Amino acid sequence: MNKLTFKPITLAVSTALLASLSQPVMAEESETEVISVKGIRASAKANLNAKRFSDTIVDAITAEDIGKFPDKNVAESLQRIAGVSITRDFGEGEKVSIRGTAPQLNNTLLNGQAVATTKWWALEPSSRSFNFSLLPSELVSALEVYKSPEAKIDEGAVGGTVILRTRKPLDLDANTVYGSAGVRYNDKTESTDPQISALYSWKNDNETFGVLASLIYQGREQRRDGMEAFGWFDATRADTASSVGKSIPGWDYDTHTGKTASWNWGMGSAYFEQERDRLGLNLTAQIRPTDDLDFTLNVVDSELKQTNTNHNYISSHGWAAYMPCTPWNTESDYDLCAKIEDYQITDPDGVAALTEYTIGANGHGDYQLNQMNESLSRVSTLKTRVIDLDMNYHGDNFLLHAQLGTTKASGGYDREDLVNFGHASGSKIKIHDNGVIDFSFPEELNGKPTDSYDGFVFRDYRWNSRPEEDKETYAQADLKLELDTDFIRSVEVGVKVRDKDHSQDGVTTEGLNYDSLKAQNPGDFDGAMTPELHSSVATSGTLTQYAMIDIAKIRKAADAISGIEPVLDIGNIYELSEDIKAAYVQANIEMGDLKGNVGLRAVNTDVSSSSYNTASGEWVTDKSSYSNVLPSLNLSYSFADEMVVRAAASKTMSRANYADMAGTRSISPNFTATFGNPGLKPYDATNADLSFEWYFTEESLLSLAVFHKKIDSFIFNATNDVELSFDCDDSGVVEANEMCDFSVTQPENGADAKNKGIELSFQTPIGENFGVIANFTYSDAEGKNADGETIALAGNSKRTYNLTGYYEDDKLSARVAYNQRSSYLTGFTFGSANTADAYSQLDASVSYNLNDNWSVTLEGQNLTDSEIFHYQEQKYRPIGLYTFGRSFYLSTSFKF
Repeated sequence: MNKLTFKPITLAVSTALLASLSQPVMAEESETEVISVKGIRASAKANLNAKRFSDTIVDAITAEDIGKFPDKNVAESLQRIAGVSITRDFGEGEKVSIRGTAPQLNNTLLNGQAVATTKWWALEPSSRSFNFSLLPSELVSALEVYKSPEAKIDEGAVGGTVILRTRKPLDLDANTVYGSAGVRYNDKTESTDPQISALYSWKNDNETFGVLASLIYQGREQRRDGMEAFGWFDATRADTASSVGKSIPGWDYDTHTGKTASWNWGMGSAYFEQERDRLGLNLTAQIRPTDDLDFTLNVVDSELKQTNTNHNYISSHGWAAYMPCTPWNTESDYDLCAKIEDYQITDPDGVAALTEYTIGANGHGDYQLNQMNESLSRVSTLKTRVIDLDMNYHGDNFLLHAQLGTTKASGGYDREDLVNFGHASGSKIKIHDNGVIDFSFPEELNGKPTDSYDGFVFRDYRWNSRPEEDKETYAQADLKLELDTDFIRSVEVGVKVRDKDHSQDGVTTEGLNYDSLKAQNPGDFDGAMTPELHSSVATSGTLTQYAMIDIAKIRKAADAISGIEPVLDIGNIYELSEDIKAAYVQANIEMGDLKGNVGLRAVNTDVSSSSYNTASGEWVTDKSSYSNVLPSLNLSYSFADEMVVRAAASKTMSRANYADMAGTRSISPNFTATFGNPGLKPYDATNADLSFEWYFTEESLLSLAVFHKKIDSFIFNATNDVELSFDCDDSGVVEANEMCDFSVTQPENGADAKNKGIELSFQTPIGENFGVIANFTYSDAEGKNADGETIALAGNSKRTYNLTGYYEDDKLSARVAYNQRSSYLTGFTFGSANTADAYSQLDASVSYNLNDNWSVTLEGQNLTDSEIFHYQEQKYRPIGLYTFGRSFYLSTSFKF
């Protein structure tokens, strides 16, 4: 057996990708190949080397050189790995799914530690999924995706763990300088956006002290065009059956033949515009006073400013044809409902829906304002900071490691202004199977032109602030003891403590007196016309242009009104804290061609969740605690240096989403309510993996992997009838002992789920200059709730494909990459499943080396101008069809 020697993590050595999450690399000299990571082919070879010599089922991506990660966004690079898929609802990769698990069931670590993260989109619940838009790819030198866990890796991932690596100054040449400058052009925004990056790394002659600093700035204008439908109501629901049945002449719900029929309450032509300014900073100081002792202080600071406005011109026919005659409306009168006329029902498979109809011009009070424009303007700044101190001491036969640090993120939104104008009108609706939505407001139905708001009513104005904060402090100690035995080459033990806090605050002016503002003529707030929308998908009946509301002018007028002070938005305020203690032991095995590790991780989590009781206004704290014991086994066996067989078995867990664990309560006057559940336990999973890898040349791979996950305590939304204290008779006062039945939806443990699948990977150079990288993943996931009913699992695409072809010579390199994922569940609305349709995208890049130090690069993203399509169970029940255009990058970079 060869004696193990310590090697520091370096960019130039592919064994960096084999690094322990909590300590420097310990690698076998005899089998680890040193690779200079420069260029597409060398990077692909380094990725294979990392996978080949790992003890664990892991995939890796390295930067081709400083500042040359394969994609502009880390998430978009991750999607090239088998079993990994991403979401990009706003045109840029943000969330990552691994082997069919939802993004929040995966872990993302920076140099082995958590990174605090928050959301910016108001409609997104607070979750544990990492927002990859926060980290520019230039900050990252390499990443690994662990699909099977090791005991020393932080718990929290059912799907897999992504580890991002940054650079260290002692691993680079003294006075290394890198810089790049470029522009991005998007064919929807028609804007030219700047982006620059720079890096400087210095070390002394003795290589005992070094400092590295890097900076990245990106300006970006985003645009998303959307055709949207706002929820599909099933007419068999108790609260809609009578009203919808009465609204459709000739349709008698009571004698209907058991089929369901549904319709939506509104649809809109949406124009989303956003300005993004992203600034990333990285400062690293490294001290190595002796060959055996190393200290590294790493600071990462990222700020993403996102000012966005969502304009939406809406046919809100649900207000006119549904709301006036609902059972909870004390003035209910079916004759007040606007009638649904000239309708067609699409019913190919028993799930019927109104897909073409006319809404009459009649209605009742505010509910007759069917022609509507609503604008939401948000100011959001996401900040993330990591301060991490890492220490390693290498003795004769042991490695002592300690690491402590803190990470903090702030986000949510600083201010969200909502404005709504309305006009009494009927509308004509047509829904196409491909998600295209047509609607209009004919003059004979009292409709008005869409280029002005004269004659409209100023319905609503309010502003909210909902800041969010996420922070964690951590400390850990690890000991690795090298053993001179025939079977166990080393034993590792460690302990770790974490103190995690996540909170959301909020104020609102909803319900306050803006009568003087709303008395003004909406026509006075006409803004410019939108650009032409939906150009790639629109039909002749699509609303493609309309006047925008000048929100800045309205905000100024609203803020000038005296006496208005925002109040606490108590239904959206919570604090959640977790005290986590973990310990592990892991034995690293080696016996001839057999190697691997076996270990056990034990973790205890104490939870405290605080929120307001919306009925009493009291601040209430709930506490809970749970413990998990997580064994893991990873084995690999090499045949003739070309074939590797791997097997893994493990227990894993993922903690519940923050929004689910918050004790907040949202109660609606329609006798429905949504509660959080502070007592939720984590997802528990039992995993088995088997893979076969054939490295038929040193740069080639053909592999097959099979995986199976059995997930217990799966969290799902359950709906139960609960008696709540409420103003049941709408008298304006909640009487003593006044209780009424509510349909309460609340997350609960109890569902079981299974996810099984296969991964196929192929990679090889072709001749001297060409090469191909391809993979395919099949993931079959299904769950059952506590009653044994089948439920779909969010985030799982059954099929994912990746195909990359490349060319490279001394001067020129080019790459074309295609990615496709099949449809997947995104969540539920009104009890029905929301599905994202299959999505594919083509990207390409070409780079030319002017000399050894200078290069020019041209890149194109989403060359297929692909569309994102969400629907509810059936494609003729669309939720949204979105386009965000093609992006092109031209840049030049230098290094010396």
